[in-house]
Amino acid sequence: MGTGRFVLGYFVSGVVGAFCKTLVPPHSPEPIAGASLAIGGIVGAYAAIRWLSQPRTGGQQLLVFVLETVSVFCVVTWLAFRTVPATADRSCSVMYHFIPFLAMWLGVRMFSGGKRIIQKIYYRAA
Repeated sequence: MGTGRFVLGYFVSGVVGAFCKTLVPPHSPEPIAGASLAIGGIVGAYAAIRWLSQPRTGGQQLLVFVLETVSVFCVVTWLAFRTVPATADRSCSVMYHFIPFLAMWLGVRMFSGGKRIIQKIYYRAA
């Protein structure tokens, strides 16, 4: 991953997590999250990097695609139809830690896919 990418990923995860913290319980005066949001994102990025570095079958790829799709659908549905709690509860805590994880997972997967497409275009043109 490297130091630069780690630091960038850590801060991006922290920003995504802080944004989610303001979305989930928007007017909560108590601090309910900290570096754990950024660490959750780093874990998501690491898991995606490990996943991309391992050989996998078509069934495994399909399973991960289905899990990604279901995860994004569940997060969007939860954000759209939830009631805003007065104080943070357990489901809020899980969601605003899961969202940075999912964002970094998808970010690494998209960056890797875009990088492969650019490499194919470059090598085909050369």
